[in-house]
Amino acid sequence: MKYISHLIIAGLCFSVTATAQTNPARDTSWKGGMEIGFTAAQASFSDNWNGGGVNNLSMLTYMNARAKYTRGKHSWENKFNVMYGMIKNQGEDLRKSQDLLLLTSDYNFRINPKLQAFGGITLQTQVANGYNFDKDSAGANTRTLISSFMSPGALIEALGFKYTPVKFWWIKLGLGATRQTFMLNQDVYTATNKEVVSNVPRGTKVINEAGLQVQSEFAKEFHKNVRLTMRYLGFGPFNNLNSGFDSRFDLIATAKITKYISTNFTAISIFDKDQDNNWQLSQVFGVGFSYKM
Repeated sequence: MKYISHLIIAGLCFSVTATAQTNPARDTSWKGGMEIGFTAAQASFSDNWNGGGVNNLSMLTYMNARAKYTRGKHSWENKFNVMYGMIKNQGEDLRKSQDLLLLTSDYNFRINPKLQAFGGITLQTQVANGYNFDKDSAGANTRTLISSFMSPGALIEALGFKYTPVKFWWIKLGLGATRQTFMLNQDVYTATNKEVVSNVPRGTKVINEAGLQVQSEFAKEFHKNVRLTMRYLGFGPFNNLNSGFDSRFDLIATAKITKYISTNFTAISIFDKDQDNNWQLSQVFGVGFSYKM
């Protein structure tokens, strides 16, 4: 009987081992996803919008990708957002209406369920050239180069804390942050006849500033097919905090009509005292296609 019980135990152990080898445990350390979409929309801009655009029918494409690695109290979170839109007026060439390339990468250490210490980088720029369109004295259309890839562009490195009071909202405070502002395309100075663009003097391709960084995101589904996302990114240099933070606020509302068809409303508000003393505003509303992976 003793030998029989030993054989049964050995058989069970072999069975468990064989099952584990046949169906290995799925690695859940990495989680992520991607969404791509296309929208046909109506767009409008405030008079002081610096990106170069006009009001009319437009087309917008976008991609949002994310990947997060978690193990114990440690996590590494990466996000990549690209948005590019074109606009067509009757009698005019295609023009850019939206242009954003945003990359964030953060290492987080969990202190408690709601508080994390983080160190991360944020890269923000645009994909293509931006122009200011006008007419000359003869009434002919003209365009002036005012921006391009990494001109301007900003890279921010920050150390601080991330607070997540609820699952759908977090805020990050970078207490020790540095920002590099790039103007790699010196043709912008020649085209605009300016000696300083985005606080970068002519002949200089990058300047460094130390300051405070604030980031926040609110993303929640209010109904099964309705989602609201709000993002804020701000940086205040220590040597000029009295003039306020350079800020970008994005609001994205999406309502699914079918699995692949949705309506989208996107609003962008920018305050950058090196570009304009007032807030710049842009909004896009349309119906389009989206696919999640």
